[in-house]
Amino acid sequence: MTAVFVLGMHRSGTSLVSGLLKTLGVDFGADSELIPPNQFNMKGFFEHIGLNGINVEILTKFGGDWYAPPALLPGWEESERLADIRKRAVERIHSNFAKSSLWGFKDPRSCLTFPFWKKLVKEPIKVVVVGRNPIDAARSLQAVQKILASEASDLWFKHMVAAFRGSSDVPRHVIFYEDFLQDLHGELRRLGAFIERPVGGEVITRAMKFVDTQLRHYESSPQDVQGGVGVDPRSRKAYLTIRAFVDVAKQGKLEPQDEREIERILGEIQRG
Repeated sequence: MTAVFVLGMHRSGTSLVSGLLKTLGVDFGADSELIPPNQFNMKGFFEHIGLNGINVEILTKFGGDWYAPPALLPGWEESERLADIRKRAVERIHSNFAKSSLWGFKDPRSCLTFPFWKKLVKEPIKVVVVGRNPIDAARSLQAVQKILASEASDLWFKHMVAAFRGSSDVPRHVIFYEDFLQDLHGELRRLGAFIERPVGGEVITRAMKFVDTQLRHYESSPQDVQGGVGVDPRSRKAYLTIRAFVDVAKQGKLEPQDEREIERILGEIQRG
């Protein structure tokens, strides 16, 4: 049994990637247990209501939520304050995925709470980190949540840094939403290789039916981010760092030290 966690900021393509993971055989739970599609996400969220509730409880317990991330001190995931939540999380995983050889959990809040799940889940874990151009992610978040551009950009930064920091010691695959729209076949094969699932013609056909490029409403380039228009300096630096990291990985030139280097750079950016 293997668990696949999808980490990424809200409005960054985590639903699209989760839908593609489902075509590859990842079990996200029964449809009746998932958040239903709406006008903002017509293809579905692939988010398990019960497990999402655990994430909400964790963040609330520490005085925050995804839009106001709490200050989580080292070792917070082992706090006795989480004992009851921890018990219910185990029960919900068992009741929903005990018979699944490959199950998944997607919730942008998991960027912040992943250390809790990493301690809790006993089977091997693989993490898929989904990034998106921060200008586009912020614009999409503004449209849905009606928050300021500066707030959206700041939240993008905090979630991405937390996702990388929390997943530093587990197998990790980093991808960008916009890359799937530009090269679906190539990105799907990379994703399939990561979770050790074949990408045959049937999978590609299902994936092509699932992906709808017309649902993409914002399209900025790396050059736009480099120019600094509509993005704060921290998010700009973080995005360009992650973008370069992914481009090296695609070329098959990634070394173990590169994983540590990206986390070091993101830490430096956060400290200012």
